[in-house]
Amino acid sequence: MTALATGSVGPPAMRETDVIGRSLRPPCPVALAASRLADGAIRLNWIRRSRQGWAWLDGTDVSLGEDSELYRLTLSGDGMDRVIDCVAPHFDLVAGEQSAGLLAGTSPLAVSIAQVGRFGISLPAATRTFILAGA
Repeated sequence: MTALATGSVGPPAMRETDVIGRSLRPPCPVALAASRLADGAIRLNWIRRSRQGWAWLDGTDVSLGEDSELYRLTLSGDGMDRVIDCVAPHFDLVAGEQSAGLLAGTSPLAVSIAQVGRFGISLPAATRTFILAGA
């Protein structure tokens, strides 16, 4: 990158920078929440966002502006470290996949979510830690 002002004297200011394409990546999901379902599963849900705009003009969701809808969840807690790809803005961690501590509601579950796009993955939404009442 070169900066040169009209009427400058001397060599232009030079600066090298890496282009990371942040504007091409999808925005991160927001409003990550968790709840315990009647069957013991933990329901994780979030709000997706679009690079195509934010307006809700005709009562339907704005197109994502991506080839497909894909999210990457990172779950950790009580000996569990998992990365899960899912195709909807929610995921159920069934009771059979939970540790005894998660089932009892005594262990925390840390969750991070990112949206996968055509040109890369979004920055992750802030990691949230949940402790949910036992099943």
